[in-house]
Amino acid sequence: MRITINPTTDVPGKPRFKYVGNIHGDEALSRQLLVYLIEYLLTQYGRDLRVTELVNRTDIYIMASMNPDGFERAVEGDCTGSTEGRENAKHFDLSKSFPDQDEPFSNTSEDTPEVTAVMKWILEK
Repeated sequence: MRITINPTTDVPGKPRFKYVGNIHGDEALSRQLLVYLIEYLLTQYGRDLRVTELVNRTDIYIMASMNPDGFERAVEGDCTGSTEGRENAKHFDLSKSFPDQDEPFSNTSEDTPEVTAVMKWILEK
C-alpha cells in the first residue's frame, strides 16, 4: 500500500517511509497494527490536520505481511517457541535471510523469494 497525495508521481527529495510487518508469520501484532495504520491514515485524511499534512508531505509504503505463509500456519496462543509459523513455506527464517548490510546486493536464495522482492522494492523506492 502506498499512501501519499499523488501516488502516480515520484517527487525528488520527498521523504519516504516504509513499514514492513509480519516477517515472522507467528508475530501477528505488527501485521494488525499496520492494517490499523492504513485505516487510520485513510479515514483521517482531510479530517485531522496532522494526518493530512503527513500524507501530503511524505510517501508512506506499508507492507502489512511479508510472511503470509507463516501467518497461515501459526497457531493462535502457541507460545512454545516452535518454528511452525515463524518460517516461510520452505522453512526459512526470513529475517535471517537478508544479507549483511556491508555486502553488495545479490539475489538471495530461491527459497526466500520474499526477501529478494522486499530488497528490490526498497532499492526501487
